[in-house]
Amino acid sequence: MYVNDVALLDSSVLQIDANVNPGNSGGPLVNKDGYAVGVIQSRLKDASAIAFAIPINEVKDFLESRGLDQMLPTRRLRLGGVHRSDDKEIALRLPEGLSDVSQRRLRLETEFGAADVTLRVDRVFSPWTLERLEQELLQARTFERLSTTNKESHLTRDGAATVLAGQASAGDNAETGVAYAIVDARREKLVARYVGLRDHLAFNESVLRESLASLEATPLIREPEPVARMEWTAGPGAGRPLPVPAGWLVDSGGPTACARLSMPEAAGSAVSPRDFTVALRIAFWPASVIPDEVSAACWPTRGALGSASYVARSERLGATYAAAGIFLRSGDRVLQFEVVAPEQRSAYGQALLAQWVKKATE
Repeated sequence: MYVNDVALLDSSVLQIDANVNPGNSGGPLVNKDGYAVGVIQSRLKDASAIAFAIPINEVKDFLESRGLDQMLPTRRLRLGGVHRSDDKEIALRLPEGLSDVSQRRLRLETEFGAADVTLRVDRVFSPWTLERLEQELLQARTFERLSTTNKESHLTRDGAATVLAGQASAGDNAETGVAYAIVDARREKLVARYVGLRDHLAFNESVLRESLASLEATPLIREPEPVARMEWTAGPGAGRPLPVPAGWLVDSGGPTACARLSMPEAAGSAVSPRDFTVALRIAFWPASVIPDEVSAACWPTRGALGSASYVARSERLGATYAAAGIFLRSGDRVLQFEVVAPEQRSAYGQALLAQWVKKATE
């Protein structure tokens, strides 16, 4: 039986708006997608369109208690305790058996083999609305390599945070699904989603929804440390260690790519613990690279540190970033220093680059 409206009276009873007749008891109660959400139990005598059903999780409990869990179509997930990551400053309840395997500070990701679904949470800087980020998640390939259909979502407010939660299906036969929650945390946003086979997501819908609803995060965009007050320490580097601000987090990646250059000999970056939108980037090039020529060939705009310096701009998720960089010869190699920051903090980025170069050449 299909119904338009279902109300959960308590953990063991669903109220439905269907006319239940003798013989209906014991039959499945399905949603518009054809998934069972309960088992019809009874109706209110002498009343129209007031009936009751047993919630599907109660049915699953009954089958498991009778040793019939092998009849269930997929693995049943149960919520575990709260997973807290001090480095990523994220907390949420994960299904039992799932854990974060990502080394990236701005991403939480579980291993697919541990369950039939994968959780990914990305922390991003974007001026876009939650609806625009939802479109990016479901239709573009910025977050997931899928294009979805049959989207259903709703906007809620939880204290100071606004959350857009929903679900959608994807694939030629809609066999893949995504259950998601996009959280507006002031200057940053969290894009959290469970991805897997649609049947697996539907079977564990209540668990995944509760997991996403438990997501909490401490903001990682705060006022940056003044450049003049920074303390510097020796960081990892090829040959002589290069200075980095004390407390900054070493990360992968490198400076802005240029089609005139091949791959560098080595590259790396460091990210501010107070603002993940600000990063130092370094690349090591062979001595054959001529600083002035390569800087001019790759970027037409010169920076404030001379002919070998440059300014480049890029955009991600609606936010414009300014990259201030310079090529400097150092012994038998050429170093490329670059600082990336949001456009509104471009002056801070240029001041940080000048200080970094000064410390590196002292």
